[in-house]
Amino acid sequence: MTFWADVAGSVSSEVSGSGAVVKVSELGVRLRYEGGTLTPGKGISSYTGRATRALAIPSERVPVRGGRRIAPGETGPLAFVKARGGEVVGYLFEGEVSGTISRGSNKGKPRVRRKGALLYTLTMRQAMRGDPGIVPEGGELLGDWRVPGDR
Repeated sequence: MTFWADVAGSVSSEVSGSGAVVKVSELGVRLRYEGGTLTPGKGISSYTGRATRALAIPSERVPVRGGRRIAPGETGPLAFVKARGGEVVGYLFEGEVSGTISRGSNKGKPRVRRKGALLYTLTMRQAMRGDPGIVPEGGELLGDWRVPGDR
């Protein structure tokens, strides 16, 4: 499903004598509406099962599945290249397995070498601009609502 299909499925409403309350419980809607800064550590990595340490910002080359760009753990081998400081932690490129690591804390894990294009930029924060246009204007809402049972 796409983000907006998930949003539509999260909508609930309550009608009272003088009005109605519509609630949207899907995560991320308020961020899209108001804007703000995304930081890692609030979600669980689908790859490691631990709290995230960086945000993976996909490039245009990352395939789309179900209306969303796929997560790094679903792409196949990725080569990590460390950044030189600042907000960016590193980069994930298309990679190929070229043997096994023989020493250090990663001993026994596959050695992945950079093979292709940049797929993700790993960063410590990402600013998002708000878009109040995702919600209809007040007049549009008032003109379109109906009380259940009205025809």
